[in-house]
Amino acid sequence: MKLLLQKSIICGALLYAQYSTASNASQPLQLKDAIQLTLNNNIEFKSFDYNIASLEFNKAQSKLKPGYEIGLSTEGQGANEEYTLSLESIFEAPQKSKARAAFATSQLESLQNDRNIKALKLIQATSTIFIELIAHQEELRLLEARSLHWQKLQVSLQRQVHAGAASNIDLNRIKAQVQQQEFELIEIQKKIKSSQIQLSELWNKKNTKKLIATGDLFSYNSLPPLENLKEKLMQSPLYQAKPLERQQAESDLSLIKTNNLIDYSWSIGTGYNTEESEQTLEFGVNIPLRTRHLNKNKVFEKEASMQSVQLSTTAAQHKLELQLQELFEHSQLQRQQLSILESSLLPALEQAYNQAKRAYQKGSLSFQDFLSIETDLFSARQHYIEQALALHKTNIAIDVLTELN
Repeated sequence: MKLLLQKSIICGALLYAQYSTASNASQPLQLKDAIQLTLNNNIEFKSFDYNIASLEFNKAQSKLKPGYEIGLSTEGQGANEEYTLSLESIFEAPQKSKARAAFATSQLESLQNDRNIKALKLIQATSTIFIELIAHQEELRLLEARSLHWQKLQVSLQRQVHAGAASNIDLNRIKAQVQQQEFELIEIQKKIKSSQIQLSELWNKKNTKKLIATGDLFSYNSLPPLENLKEKLMQSPLYQAKPLERQQAESDLSLIKTNNLIDYSWSIGTGYNTEESEQTLEFGVNIPLRTRHLNKNKVFEKEASMQSVQLSTTAAQHKLELQLQELFEHSQLQRQQLSILESSLLPALEQAYNQAKRAYQKGSLSFQDFLSIETDLFSARQHYIEQALALHKTNIAIDVLTELN
């Protein structure tokens, strides 16, 4: 089964439907299901939904205009009383409402982008641990096969020693190899357990000791050309983080400046004097003075902050572009190494091992030489697993940078 490194992320629904067999940890699990569990159960990621809902409410509130107030007052006493009924409000500069809405929008867009970045990082963490678990399972199978092989050789050599056809030295070396395999099996089981625990932490689950990760470690996705990846990078949440920060700073500055604009408060009302039985109409306007230089220090601070953000934006985006190029070139070299292992090195070592095995069984090859050839083949197979794992990790990092697939 082809390893599912392609992920449905960000564009569309980031929260997957609940995985129906999540509680049954003994079930084989694919990568897409592991990612689904992470996004469904990670508390920090889910908290973004509440924060976004709060900012959406703020955005709706920012467009509201000043309300009206109705007042009723009375003066005097007895026969000489005066009642006043009034309606009051503020005539707000139109730019203020627009500035508040722009600031609320920039806050919301920035938080949504942060949520997308968090999702990408969770996907990267889950994918990396999951593929490591698959690699450890491959190593376990390789070690189990080798352990069984040495146990069979031990039984065969014991017969030869009893028959006087082999020395105790070779038998003791095989016994040592069998014990070494047992030691290495325990080590790889510890690694498997560690990966399972790391996944359970991402899922907020207590028990994943029976988890079986499924996927083909030796199946690799093809990468698009570097130029296409660069185009994807420029649209990714990581690349857009700094421009959104600058946009938020600009809207914040605009909000500070518009707060200096004059608001006119007005009132209109009617009064009634009981002594004179007289009704009057009243109208008033209040205009505050000397608002021009309000928040002057805040304006200077925000302008300086914007310049800093602008400089850091260029540097951060350039760093991401270099990082992508480095990962792409690294991936290409790793593929070349795997190609050499698959097409040349492993077949040659397997052929040499089969020839050595026949020669050893016939007695024309020493145990020492046979052990050396077998060790070379085992080391190459281990290296093959390690290189495949390294390539997947590199491609996962590229996927996260470019929001690929």
